[in-house]
Amino acid sequence: RLLEAFALVVRTLPDAGLLVIGGSPREVEYYRGVAARVGVSDAIHFSGQLPHDEAQRLVACGAASISPRFAGNNTPMKIYQLMAVGMPMVATRIDSHTQVLDDDIAILSGLSPPELADAIVVALGDRGRAQAVAERARKCYDERYSRRAYEAKVRRALALVS
Repeated sequence: RLLEAFALVVRTLPDAGLLVIGGSPREVEYYRGVAARVGVSDAIHFSGQLPHDEAQRLVACGAASISPRFAGNNTPMKIYQLMAVGMPMVATRIDSHTQVLDDDIAILSGLSPPELADAIVVALGDRGRAQAVAERARKCYDERYSRRAYEAKVRRALALVS
């Protein structure tokens, strides 16, 4: 669905590019075929599996990050990492995202390719909004999920039992 959504994105933003990080060689080959079928081969690069540090470096170079999950209820760790660095995020409106993210700190979308495409266009086309959302996400991370916030929670819990 992400590649179908991105085919819609390039109709509005012809210079947009997509870097897909991760995937086994078999998965990368499959999705290259999908990209060719939907006509966006030239706009998408598949990195395959990368060391974590290299993947993070590449993500930091992007204008926004996309978490296009369509099912699940465990929050991907990358959500917290992206919040911490203030990276604009597009995420689908499912439990695995919305237990941490909301419309104030992410650009949330429905599950259909057109809905996902619309959210990606907002993230790439309205840089002011994307940066404001990312800054609020960074502040939320600092207040709720940072090491400092964790240590404060532990101190409060220990004070209750001692």
